[in-house]
Amino acid sequence: MKLQFSIQEAIKYLGEDLFSNLSLSYQKIDDNLLIVKRSGNDIDIQYGSLSYLFRGLTLVKEKINEESYSINYRAKFQTSGLMLDCSRNGVMKNEKVKEMILISALMGHNRLLLYTEDTFKLDKYPYFGYLRGGYSKEDIKEFVKYGESFGVELIPCIQTLGHLRQVLKWAPMGELKDGPDTLLVDSPKVYEFIEEMIRFSRECFNSKEIHIGMDESVEMGLHRHLLQFGFQNRVEMFSRHLNKVKEICNKYDFQPMIWSDMYFRLNSENEEYYRDTPLPKETIKLIPQDVKLVYWDYYHEDKEDYLRMIKYHKETNNPIIFAGGSWRWMGFAPSIKRSIDYTKSALEACISEEINDVFITAWGDDGNECSFFTIIPVLAEASIMNFDEYSLDKIDSLVKAISNDGLHDFFKMDLPNLVLDKKMVPYYNPSKYLFYQDILLGIFDSQVKECFSRKYSEFTRILREIHSEKYQYIYENIANLSDILAIKCDLGIKLRKAYKENNIDKLKKIIDDIDAILEKLDAFQKSFVRQWMIECRPFGYEVIDGRLGFLKNRIITAKERINDYLNGKIDAIEELESGVLPFDGRDDEVSWGYWIRIVSPSN
Repeated sequence: MKLQFSIQEAIKYLGEDLFSNLSLSYQKIDDNLLIVKRSGNDIDIQYGSLSYLFRGLTLVKEKINEESYSINYRAKFQTSGLMLDCSRNGVMKNEKVKEMILISALMGHNRLLLYTEDTFKLDKYPYFGYLRGGYSKEDIKEFVKYGESFGVELIPCIQTLGHLRQVLKWAPMGELKDGPDTLLVDSPKVYEFIEEMIRFSRECFNSKEIHIGMDESVEMGLHRHLLQFGFQNRVEMFSRHLNKVKEICNKYDFQPMIWSDMYFRLNSENEEYYRDTPLPKETIKLIPQDVKLVYWDYYHEDKEDYLRMIKYHKETNNPIIFAGGSWRWMGFAPSIKRSIDYTKSALEACISEEINDVFITAWGDDGNECSFFTIIPVLAEASIMNFDEYSLDKIDSLVKAISNDGLHDFFKMDLPNLVLDKKMVPYYNPSKYLFYQDILLGIFDSQVKECFSRKYSEFTRILREIHSEKYQYIYENIANLSDILAIKCDLGIKLRKAYKENNIDKLKKIIDDIDAILEKLDAFQKSFVRQWMIECRPFGYEVIDGRLGFLKNRIITAKERINDYLNGKIDAIEELESGVLPFDGRDDEVSWGYWIRIVSPSN
């Protein structure tokens, strides 16, 4: 009965009318196979893993107009899936987490890692996740149960060393702190705290595996630990800490995995992860052999870069998991097309090197400004590469079956960052910094090209022409972003030029442009809050609300400063007297994801 309920839930999502005249039968087989056969209205699905059954149902939809076929797939990966970042202010609503679980199953993925730095509730630590909208035990148990009904294993994904700034900023948690972001290695109270997180995870999750994080902890041992114990060998310190956390994991019947970068960073003068040299043998000896290493990489297009890093990981003799990424963490617009290109190279390397476990990350850095559902094409690509021969047409078919939108519609979500004709890396994000930058200060004006305004007008038109059954709210928000940028992207340049030339008519025209921006900004705020409240709990939205208010007030101030100048109340607009330098000394194209540096050089 439980399986039948899940099947009905999946069919409802795919479209009940498509299946109304079909006779479906299902058979479990003991292998990593998926076999789907149709003869007339009779369909038989044989599946090795439960999630494969739901991938089979999606195939039925994809081939709904074919009355006879026989499909045989053998999965290349033992596990595949998604990591949802619910720690960058955007804590996904329960029903949307469950929708992601269902989408994962319909693509044949069998894992979902729930990344929660402090967005779950620990009774012993009331400031842990305070006012952050975290999940309760009941919430996570609901996800786990729902996932199991579709063959999707929910895995806890926490942090036990770094990335804990949101916790450690509170005075009652200060005794656990080394630096602002990092726990104090060797402190007994730290291991009591970590045990509470792992105990919570065991009470909620049924998985035997747990991701304990530990990435990017580059300040480890350099703050309070340094003052208390003096400088120590940091590779040994990291391994000592890992062994202690591993013992706690074993106590609760968890096998741990960690992000692998710190072992590479600690052996590099520049904290580099992706290197041209392997790990030293002395370091390899210190890595606990029963800890899985998660090699994360979404920065390379060349397959050879992934092959080299996989080789270095294999030299540790530890089990290896690969984590790719769907770029949704550099502003309001994603980078889907480039993520597709990078993921293809990455997973081809994994397949050739027989890496059995992979997942796609969906980070939400700097405030979770981009919709979670922009990841669907990359998740579909990972499914195609797992089961089938690669082609964009097959990815398109799967994306349409899940969303009713075409792959090329999703690609249009990238448009606000595609103002340059040349090929750009996925993290090039002019739509974020040109949106937030101050009109009077013009910190990023050196990045603006003459064509930008015209292109943003065209992007607005293209995005407004898209009609999406499920994701209209995403296209609307990105269209509203482009609509603002069509005027705002080069307004600071025009303003400075008109001011320098004392062109009164052009300064008056700029005031009209500012009024138009303010009107469009109101429309953007309404579409963005709608997107947020559809996908996420309200906690964390206050940050974006504040940023938009900050932007609005600065635009109003710019208007007032211009009017004061025109009316003779001030003799000069001092902000415009200054020249504009290349941002951060860069003459090439800039990628910058952090609001705090975009809006002002001041603190």
